[in-house]
Amino acid sequence: MNPSVLTPLALPKPPNAVDVSCHNLVKRFPDGTVALDDVTIECPPGGITVLLGPSGCGKTTLLRCVAGLETQTTGTMSIGGRDVSAVDAGLRGVAMVFQNHALYPDKTAEGNLAFPLRMAGVPKRERARRVAAIAELLQIDGLLKRRPGQLSGGQRQRVGIGRALIREPDVLLMDEPFSSLDAELRVEMRAEFLALQRRLGMTTLYVTHDQAEALSLADRMVVLRAGRIEQATSAEEMFRRPATSFVAGFLGGMNLLAGTLDDGTLRVPGHPHGLRLPALPANGSQNLTLGVRPEDLKPGPGGPDDLSFEITTMLTELLGRERLVHGHLGDRRLKVRVHADVPVGERLTVHAAAADLHLFDHDGARLPGAGD
Repeated sequence: MNPSVLTPLALPKPPNAVDVSCHNLVKRFPDGTVALDDVTIECPPGGITVLLGPSGCGKTTLLRCVAGLETQTTGTMSIGGRDVSAVDAGLRGVAMVFQNHALYPDKTAEGNLAFPLRMAGVPKRERARRVAAIAELLQIDGLLKRRPGQLSGGQRQRVGIGRALIREPDVLLMDEPFSSLDAELRVEMRAEFLALQRRLGMTTLYVTHDQAEALSLADRMVVLRAGRIEQATSAEEMFRRPATSFVAGFLGGMNLLAGTLDDGTLRVPGHPHGLRLPALPANGSQNLTLGVRPEDLKPGPGGPDDLSFEITTMLTELLGRERLVHGHLGDRRLKVRVHADVPVGERLTVHAAAADLHLFDHDGARLPGAGD
């Protein structure tokens, strides 16, 4: 893996696209809980920045701070170069789409779309024009007279997105907008949203815990853990070169094994011989963590320059054309993607090429290795 061959970030940048910057943000709640701990991010204009992480990592709190719904304890943020750290939410030029749609049940789709404009004092004729334009853009012009209870989940979410877009914000904030939809509709909606965002070129911050959603949407991805940033880069770079063992395990479910490095030779449990990696230091000894993705483990013993070991199968999951085999190597659980069925209890020899290995030091930071 050579980082020099990674596809460069190419973002649509219409004349009105703005950037979003947060510098040294700290959010401490009255009970002492620190939700954000010295967070600094740059969200490029016209692109989608995805905030990803486990529950409680601070991603929604960060989104709410940008929206002005939460006030940071310390730190600054700017939108389009304008410091908005102390600016009211309604004056920041942002709009937010929530997980639960937040539609008024007693209003029609048309009434829900027009509501923020009516509250802003937009004249009736202009409201009608903008409602018609948004409805056509989102292909819901035939649903305007229906109430939310008469709409499907996907239709309600389109209305929710439309109600945010109709305000013509500089920045669109989305908090797990499709998580309540079924799997098939979720995939359809995120594809529709990506096409819409590319057409509009609107700077977007998008919160999700869904890895597939994050990888498919992100121009820039930010992984948070316990209120701190673990890594911020392009989605492809993060997947190919995770900066920490936490990112490696969280994004793509990388297998992580304890190992040692002795004078440039990698040793892991179950591997009969040490693996010499020229890129590693030739002197000294240290404990480390070895990472390898399930799809990079292949059945069979491999060659002399491969890492190989034997696992005992615990269960298999059918994933369509592939199966995900769960096995254990000593006290560690591993996952392997294979095409053939493997009976439970059977021993399976697998191998990985040195170029597909990821190495992390005892603190979890990435080490230069054969895969770099």
